[in-house]
Amino acid sequence: MTEWNKLSSIVQGDISYDILTGNIYDDYAEIQIKAYSEKWPEFDAEISYKLNEEYGWLDNINISNADIHHIERNRLYGLKASKYGTSNSLRWNFTKNFLRAGLNPKVKVKILPRTRHFSTSNQYHIATDLYGKQDIDVFDGTDTDKCIGLNNQGQAIILDGIEILIKNNISDTDYVYRYNWLLNAEHAIQTPSGTYIIADTGKNMVIELPENLGPKIRSWDIDSPVFVDFSPMQETLLVTTNGALDKIYEITWSELDYGTTLWESNYSFENPKSAKYKENNTTKFAISDTGNNRVILYDDGVSQYSPLYGYKTSSSVTSFQETTAFNEPFRSFWGEDGSVIVTERKGKTWDFDDGIESSSSSSSSN
Repeated sequence: MTEWNKLSSIVQGDISYDILTGNIYDDYAEIQIKAYSEKWPEFDAEISYKLNEEYGWLDNINISNADIHHIERNRLYGLKASKYGTSNSLRWNFTKNFLRAGLNPKVKVKILPRTRHFSTSNQYHIATDLYGKQDIDVFDGTDTDKCIGLNNQGQAIILDGIEILIKNNISDTDYVYRYNWLLNAEHAIQTPSGTYIIADTGKNMVIELPENLGPKIRSWDIDSPVFVDFSPMQETLLVTTNGALDKIYEITWSELDYGTTLWESNYSFENPKSAKYKENNTTKFAISDTGNNRVILYDDGVSQYSPLYGYKTSSSVTSFQETTAFNEPFRSFWGEDGSVIVTERKGKTWDFDDGIESSSSSSSSN
């Protein structure tokens, strides 16, 4: 903890920031993140550190005295940004991480994605952004375990590829229920009746399990399923696949009939990541066409696909040239009022070590 540098990063032109360090004391170091943006007044970040390659990156960094809304372990929510730069002061209590002055750990900063909520009131769309623990936890990442949401009882649903776990809290080491006969599970949901439906890409199968994650109830074979959505009203399942055809399927899913194809897409997608029923309307779907950087709103009543390529971040944006394009939309939700919530998947971790050789690094929008 003896060598500090002024480091910079740019997040696809939306946010740029400097990492500055102040005084280093025997038990803590002063860190300042000065962020610049004409689009986003706030953003979220994640800070990790490591001493050597043997132990890898650690997320238990002890941060306090932060000028932000909320701290969740190593995640900082509500960092400030402005056109001319806003400083966010942090204090790293490194002795609480069993470090001492004189060491030189590696530290990295990762911009976290945010949910963007936009209205369909005009062709450009007015966007606002949301943030919070649950908005971020639904994304996939480099960690083996990922929380994909909460079940009907408020417990965490955890996927690690080969198993699904139910925990009372995300950080718990113990689990309530476990099923470990998966190969590469990409997504899972819980139905109102309590059962779990899982998209297992590795097994090329959609699987339904009981609430206690006991023996499977039923399954359906399909190439590379990555996302599922269930309609309890009509007992149908919307399945997104990343196979050779990149298709969306709607199938029956009930005790009397399951796996019968009711509809399949006939549109050119590239690496779609989700398809979800519109809120209280099973004839319309929101599809994340991730590889083509667009969101598709589909109306089954008229067999119409309506692509959305971007949005504007304020009402002052008046031209198409000023709109912001989607960057790998990962999840799309179509509200009953016509609004759409989109989360973008793309992100790049910026490593402090890289900044010593290069003062800036290109990264994707949050």
